Amino acid sequence: MIYEKILDALEFLKRHRNTTPEALSGDRKLLGSILWYLYTTIQGSIDLGLKVISKLKLRIPESYADVFLVLRDEGIIPEDLARELVKMAKFGHILAHIYFKLDLEIICEIIREKLGEIEKYLRILADTLKQRNIKIEEL
Repeated sequence: MIYEKILDALEFLKRHRNTTPEALSGDRKLLGSILWYLYTTIQGSIDLGLKVISKLKLRIPESYADVFLVLRDEGIIPEDLARELVKMAKFGHILAHIYFKLDLEIICEIIREKLGEIEKYLRILADTLKQRNIKIEEL
């Protein structure tokens, strides 16, 4: 369920990989859509991580960012990926609360260069769960 939502959001974002900050500033609907799908991708990744942690009875994370550290500490995801996902979790918090004016360069950079990290995360979780006879689509 969550897995499919993340994949759907990623697909939308990938179709807009070449969007420029200028295009975003001139198209509020596109900007809003990209921000929504980016938030959905990040929050969905956190939620999926929480479900994996619960299913595998791992340490309870202290924050959304800590979800990825728990998965790292348990040897499920590598250190470098955990570090990047922690950054994304913190960015998701900014998206949710819009504490300051969003930098459209950063938004474009994320959809251009960072979506592969979410895809890698999803593959690793799916493989880890499959080894335990759990289907990621059921979480």
